[in-house]
Amino acid sequence: MSDTSHFVRSIGAVWLAVIWLSGCNQNAAGTASPAAAQSAQGPAANAANQSSRDESDKLRHDVASMRAELEVVKKDVALLKEHAPGKSTSPTADKGGFSARFEAASQLAGGTTKDGLFYKLAEDAARAGDANVLTKCLDKLAGGTAKETLIHKAVLLLARAHQVESAVKLAKTLPGGTARDALYEKLAKGEFGD
Repeated sequence: MSDTSHFVRSIGAVWLAVIWLSGCNQNAAGTASPAAAQSAQGPAANAANQSSRDESDKLRHDVASMRAELEVVKKDVALLKEHAPGKSTSPTADKGGFSARFEAASQLAGGTTKDGLFYKLAEDAARAGDANVLTKCLDKLAGGTAKETLIHKAVLLLARAHQVESAVKLAKTLPGGTARDALYEKLAKGEFGD
């Protein structure tokens, strides 16, 4: 079971307990006043009423504790969502081994195979939100239409990986014109889709 589903189930259990305990508190609060109960029922009932009040106080305390625990669980769930798979936790996160792949590609002798590897690695790094390795790959590639097309695609991939600032910075490397303006417009509107 994943941590997220565990926390979601915990939240559900805590909420059910809070609702149940709140209902118990309302039932206890709906009883007659202690003075009226004492005069109407005698000494045996007084002990039962005191026990009921003690239970009610304990339930109130338990509800308060569960609410505090629920807030902690909510924060944990928010952190899990923030670091969910597919979301880069930082611009330099290297969960795909991109730095090692870049090092391996760099060790090859020149040629079209090497360029092809840098193109592929640049796209993979952009998809994962690793602007650092992406930039290193782009630096290894010669200029031209193919590189500009790759940069255009990489800008959108970085933005989808929640690295919009890096995407805007990369877009600035493209030559000016309507294609770059259209890309800036997509970034400004948050339209990073396919």
